[in-house]
Amino acid sequence: MRNFSKIETGLPKDKAKLQKHGQMLIALPKKQSAEMQVLFIFGGIYYANPDFMLKNTPQELFEKAVLVFAPCRYEGGQGFDTYKKQLVTLLKKQGISIRALSVCGFSGGGADALEAQGPDLKVVGLIDAEPILPKKKGNRYPEIINAFNKKNWFDNETYGESSNYKYFEKFAHWTKKEGGLVEEAKVKHEWFPKYFLYKYRKRLLS
Repeated sequence: MRNFSKIETGLPKDKAKLQKHGQMLIALPKKQSAEMQVLFIFGGIYYANPDFMLKNTPQELFEKAVLVFAPCRYEGGQGFDTYKKQLVTLLKKQGISIRALSVCGFSGGGADALEAQGPDLKVVGLIDAEPILPKKKGNRYPEIINAFNKKNWFDNETYGESSNYKYFEKFAHWTKKEGGLVEEAKVKHEWFPKYFLYKYRKRLLS
């Protein structure tokens, strides 16, 4: 991706407003309609909390949809179903319903993204996610985008040897079997949210 460093990220205060609701950070475009797209973004562990994910999200996404940033279960998060119910109630009070939903998970938050389901689900994005397959068998996804750099996981205790890259091979195979897109990108782990959300912005939000 060219001029990667020039992508502007973080909340554009002139075009969106931020609300905190429990563990969630919710960014609402100042230009709203009765039906809106929603993009859920689950963070990872340690530094990759909702605030980090917000600061690494391209600014143009904040203008197009309601953006929701939530912690993953590894960091005490409550999971997709709980957060979606809370969001639906919150948006209803403001006269907004969900038109379409995209859900992304970064690193350890990939498993949270794979919990997403429902008739409004549009895309599931896996952002250099831990290679763990969905717990619920038979869950179908309209579209999956799975981008990772397995070398980012070389020092991980579980995936720490090159021979253990078989976990990523299984993850990629499962994604393709589900009709999804797989990308192996030479991107550092902490840069992946910015890279992924910008590159696939038009598929995540139409």
